Amino acid sequence: MHYFTKSYIFLYIVLLLLLIILYKTISFPCEGRISVEILKQKGNIYTLDAVRDNDYELRIMVDTLFFPKSRMLSHKCMGKLGFSENFFLDAGVDMQVLQPGKYEFAILSDDGFRMTIDDKMICEDPSTRSYKAEYCSVFLSEGSHHFDLRYFQATGPLGLRVGYRLNGSLFHDIGKNSDEIVFEMRK
Repeated sequence: MHYFTKSYIFLYIVLLLLLIILYKTISFPCEGRISVEILKQKGNIYTLDAVRDNDYELRIMVDTLFFPKSRMLSHKCMGKLGFSENFFLDAGVDMQVLQPGKYEFAILSDDGFRMTIDDKMICEDPSTRSYKAEYCSVFLSEGSHHFDLRYFQATGPLGLRVGYRLNGSLFHDIGKNSDEIVFEMRK
């Protein structure tokens, strides 16, 4: 039998394409530790501190705070979430800091955000803006801390990604465990 005839090669290509299509259409479950609440606003939002008048909401658990630049909110584990404009996103997770030190956080967003740790504001840009990064630093002691992020999307493109690092090392996405921080579901 010749396994490299034209008909077998065609069959291999078709099977490979079917596998690719299946992989792209099936959503794989996240081991989500980060609680995310998405609130669709009835009217327009111009600032993070706008009075909230929710039309509907969605609660999900995700593994990282990484919602890629796009015109619709999506997450690698959840797919497209159906929100494109005038919504708030509130995220929270507990952190066990294993190595105390000065941590740098990078918040890439379009539009505004406010990041708090243990209810203390660390970094914010509460207005509309194009996708860009803000960097802020804070000393974290060893032990348990509460991380919270509030974000809003007005109109146009959107995106949100939050990372952390210690002493100039490589950034890790919030939710991704490292030798410095372990993330836990909020109790």
